[in-house]
Amino acid sequence: MKSIIIFLILTMCFFPVNSSLAGNDNGDEVRNGGGLAEQYLVHALSSLPKIIDRCLIQAACAQNPQDRVILKQIKATVAQEIEQDVLKFSSERERPGFFIIDGYSRLAVTGNTVGSPIYYNLDLLYAKNEIRMNFGQAIQSLVHELGHHHGSTDHAALELLGAEVRREAERMVSEAPFFPHLSKLGFSVLGTEAKSFDSSGSLLLIFKDNAFDMTPHFTKILSNCDQSAIDPLASSAVQFFNLHWKYGKETSLAGEKILEGNVFLYCRHRYLKQYRKFYEFALKVKVDFKERFIFSSSQLVEAPKYLFTNRSDIVINDGGAIPN
Repeated sequence: MKSIIIFLILTMCFFPVNSSLAGNDNGDEVRNGGGLAEQYLVHALSSLPKIIDRCLIQAACAQNPQDRVILKQIKATVAQEIEQDVLKFSSERERPGFFIIDGYSRLAVTGNTVGSPIYYNLDLLYAKNEIRMNFGQAIQSLVHELGHHHGSTDHAALELLGAEVRREAERMVSEAPFFPHLSKLGFSVLGTEAKSFDSSGSLLLIFKDNAFDMTPHFTKILSNCDQSAIDPLASSAVQFFNLHWKYGKETSLAGEKILEGNVFLYCRHRYLKQYRKFYEFALKVKVDFKERFIFSSSQLVEAPKYLFTNRSDIVINDGGAIPN
């Protein structure tokens, strides 16, 4: 995948960039950073606790008891790792031997205590002007490196554990780069569909230096659940999937780009039922181009179009109120 990436996020509710779904018409700027690979790692680290939770509730994920202990330890210390700014970036070419372990150049190196810097090798994050890191790979790598912070020295076991957590994350994440062949100039969108009635996913645009939360554009959908005095609404959430760019006859790198996709409205009522409403949307993203893509503004082309309600989701709860 080239380094042209708009990063749209659906999280599992796992991208904690804007849990309130509040914002202006242009979306909310999330974080400054370096290149696109660095952005993936930054967002993967902040998302890791919820992704680990998703793994731990799945019987087939991290079945080894010791693996589960490591994941719980990693989750408990992510906030401390972020506070200590553990993500660092360097280059084997500029620091010969720094990333060499057992005769091989490594993607990352770190220490064996919580808060130890994790140095990523820019020579392997990017190669021939192409980005070599996506969100799932960032999750897998971070599980591996953070596992070392909790005493694990088995590289093969940590790599397998990271792959299991990555698999759970990728089941609910959509990525859609815009013109991937444009190398490091571009952007991507990443969305999450967490299959949750309680917390919304995210829709995130990631450019080379900044990330922008598009989720606020969908705040009004939350009020579209059925209204009932007998069975009041308990919770609602939006989740994103099937993201793609609508390409036309591009005459300029700058200008308006159209992101299309679908959004679920998850509705859960207090006593009797829960269901999903399906919508499709088109989001207009305006970009400038000055040696690379730069975000300008965004707005929905029109209100998301209602398609249908999945009534097979309806659950009649004979045991009383649906638990919170």
